[in-house]
Amino acid sequence: SSISYSNTNFTVNQGQSLQIAAPQIQGTTPITFALQSSPNAGSNITIQANSGAITVRNSTSPQTYTLSVTATNRAGSTSFDNIMTIEVQTVAGVSY
Repeated sequence: SSISYSNTNFTVNQGQSLQIAAPQIQGTTPITFALQSSPNAGSNITIQANSGAITVRNSTSPQTYTLSVTATNRAGSTSFDNIMTIEVQTVAGVSY
């Protein structure tokens, strides 16, 4: 099995959301996906179980997250560790 997202490094400003398209994957379908993030982003970074598309919510705290994805089908599961990095940047306040 293999998995490939179109990009593996993303930067987003705090307060903005990000949609990451479903990956290209080799393997027997149907495939379900699970996501782990380090540090744990909880429900702020999620994966669509049936497609592998990833959502970063606008409430995600500023820091750098390393994502791992597990793909599961009838043959078993494969983990793709440290497959993606998402940096949520602090936005400096505007002063006049």
